[in-house]
Amino acid sequence: MRKFAGDEYLNDDFMKQILTIIIALFMAVVAVAQNSLVYSESLERLANNGNAVAQNNLGIVYQQGSGVARDLEKAAYWFQKGAENGSAPAMSNLGAAYLNGKGVERNLPLAVEWFEKAARAGEQGGYFNLATLYFRGVGVTKDYDKAFHYARLALDADPSESFSDKEVNLKSNRLLKGRIQAFLAMCYRQGVGTSPDMQKAMEYMKLAADNENPEGCLIMSQAYETGDGFPKDLAKAERCYRTAADGGYFQAQYILGSRYLAGEIFGQNDGLAAKYLGMVVDNNKNVPPMVKADAMLKLADLLDRSGGDADRAASLRSEAAALPAPDPAKIHSLIYD
Repeated sequence: MRKFAGDEYLNDDFMKQILTIIIALFMAVVAVAQNSLVYSESLERLANNGNAVAQNNLGIVYQQGSGVARDLEKAAYWFQKGAENGSAPAMSNLGAAYLNGKGVERNLPLAVEWFEKAARAGEQGGYFNLATLYFRGVGVTKDYDKAFHYARLALDADPSESFSDKEVNLKSNRLLKGRIQAFLAMCYRQGVGTSPDMQKAMEYMKLAADNENPEGCLIMSQAYETGDGFPKDLAKAERCYRTAADGGYFQAQYILGSRYLAGEIFGQNDGLAAKYLGMVVDNNKNVPPMVKADAMLKLADLLDRSGGDADRAASLRSEAAALPAPDPAKIHSLIYD
């Protein structure tokens, strides 16, 4: 089987970690909605007049606390209204509320029921939520074949019209599609509901990366950087690293910070080096202590070199001293293996 540059990240533990992250995203609503939808009296009027899209949007507004006090019970109420009036995205959102016990008492059978209704209406989020439920065995009997089946249906489904704003819809659907593609890539890599196929796994990772999915970008960054398996493209590699870094992956944060500091591949940029090394330092998502220590020391050196905050530099060195001493070979293994 052909080996790609991105395979460094594709070990079994990492696959399970990424799958866990992807399947945790049950909501059909994506983060872009948080900053794009805000409460307005006109939105509430439309919702009170029975407009299903407005009812779903108002539920999102209350769920996010966007322009109004956060109220999960009101969010669930409006999702219920939207779902009863035929909004498939509202059905998915209501199912997610029951799944997570947000605004309503947790009820797995009702979560599955509303996801199934959304799926029958052809809604991408409904299909994908069912895929994640069957993968995890939550509310249903674990069934990898069904998980893969529903993920495929999600990918082939028409994009949802979840929001009244067309631009929000485009961004939302792109992000959701990227998550579905990343999920399918993992299925092909792990043989979940289908035969293992590394070629297809990498193809789906590329598609996910093209849709700015952080997991796909983390894998594709290496492939674009080396030109192994895909055309070499350093601009795409840098962009993928940044998307993965913004998505919380310490590997991308550390690589970018170190390379901007040393001027390797992407050029020297002390400001960006400080930004991404700082992200590693502040990242609390299972960053290996040795990697964090090295980021602290590099950031301290950068502060000294640029005449920055001397007290912070000293504090970083003090914190790093309590962690395992950096070893380049071990750090390379922690980042890529």
